[in-house]
Amino acid sequence: MSDENRLPFSPDEYAGRRERAVELMKQAGLDAIVLTSTPNYYYLCGLPIMVSLGVLALVLRADGAGFWIGRRMEMSNVSVLIEKTGWSEIARPIADDEDQYVVFGQALAGLVGPAARVGFEMDARTIAPAGVTTIAREAAGLEIRPSWRIAGPRNKQAGFEAAGQFLALKDRPTAACCWNDLVAIGLMNGIARAGLVPGIDISVTGYDDLEEAAIATPALTTVWNGQREVGRRAASALLDKLNGEPVHISQDLIKPELHVRQSTGRPVERR
Repeated sequence: MSDENRLPFSPDEYAGRRERAVELMKQAGLDAIVLTSTPNYYYLCGLPIMVSLGVLALVLRADGAGFWIGRRMEMSNVSVLIEKTGWSEIARPIADDEDQYVVFGQALAGLVGPAARVGFEMDARTIAPAGVTTIAREAAGLEIRPSWRIAGPRNKQAGFEAAGQFLALKDRPTAACCWNDLVAIGLMNGIARAGLVPGIDISVTGYDDLEEAAIATPALTTVWNGQREVGRRAASALLDKLNGEPVHISQDLIKPELHVRQSTGRPVERR
């Protein structure tokens, strides 16, 4: 094989790396991941580009298949890689006059289906956070209006103050997904102050599963993210290192848990 056709590592090495990535996806309950950074392109298949001039993503599905979606001018490099490796395929080149994120989302839906659980690598150098929102919306067939995103500090006061803006929305949503439990509890207080009942008139969810979430009124639906377990494992590894014991570098995944409580329910019919 000539030097220009030689991969940095053997095809078997890359296949093993992808198998490990797929195993991690299955542990996390994901149907696919969208990778958007040049280090991961290189790690999983050997694509040797330093900077992507526009949207470019590798979609790795749980069955091990790989698909490329991105700006048409980037696909020449991808085509050469596919020829070298015999792995992956180009799913959708995007022309410069197309809405790149809308087209991306539609192509992603065709690869994984609208109900799939997809993880995104948040690399703003390739896809801006707002772009990820557009892609997810198009892939799932959902409507996401900019007015539905209410920015602010991540504390109770901010949640309480956001209640007025939320309740004033035209065609007000029936549910609010909050950044964390503190914001959610503040929002529920603001909703209650306005004479509505959280969990009945408007569903509210948080994130973190703080102790306060379970005793809030109503008890808050939230996500436990294993913070205590993360700390326990990190401390254990640190103590092993300090005691001179061998520490093996690994990536441990702690699967989050949804704790459904009284702050969520089927929306009531509005009169």
